[in-house]
Amino acid sequence: PLGSIRGFSELLLEADLSPKDRKEFLTIIHQVSQDMLILLNDLLDISMIESGRFEIRAQLGQLDELVAYRVHLNTLAAQRKHITLVTHAPEPVTLSFDSGRMAQVIDNLLTNAIKYSPPDSQVDIQVQKIDAEQVEIVVADQGVGIPLEQQHQLFGAFQRLSSRPTAGESSTGLGLAIVKKIVEAHQG
Repeated sequence: PLGSIRGFSELLLEADLSPKDRKEFLTIIHQVSQDMLILLNDLLDISMIESGRFEIRAQLGQLDELVAYRVHLNTLAAQRKHITLVTHAPEPVTLSFDSGRMAQVIDNLLTNAIKYSPPDSQVDIQVQKIDAEQVEIVVADQGVGIPLEQQHQLFGAFQRLSSRPTAGESSTGLGLAIVKKIVEAHQG
């Protein structure tokens, strides 16, 4: 990502560009810098997890409300691919959890579902209370899926499987490894 940022910023500084080209280059720089920020945050999270300095700061909260808010924040990305996000949360879900870390889990699951879903499809998000201390969050998309022989690799760091994003989106191979560690830290 840094190479793209540097290259396009050099073109902006050196070339006599039309306003349209300047806007396009700035848009590319913005998007690539966003990708780089995600990568850096994922690398920091993985290093914290592996060093044993990963902490969960659980507080009583409404998990169904957090899920609804994270779905709302991911709606624009879904709309760009004409994907509909549908949330099913039949009852309020109050329990103790780290809201920042659970937001990461939900965002990673939604991002993957959007990334691997074909245009004009639907992603279903279900929040269901199992008992007083357990909740199940299901994110189901209509993508091609993961071959059975590769599923054991799904939650490993830096794993990229044969399934490809449907619109050429980038992937670090860290998101689901982080999701697994956060869920395990919550005793899930």
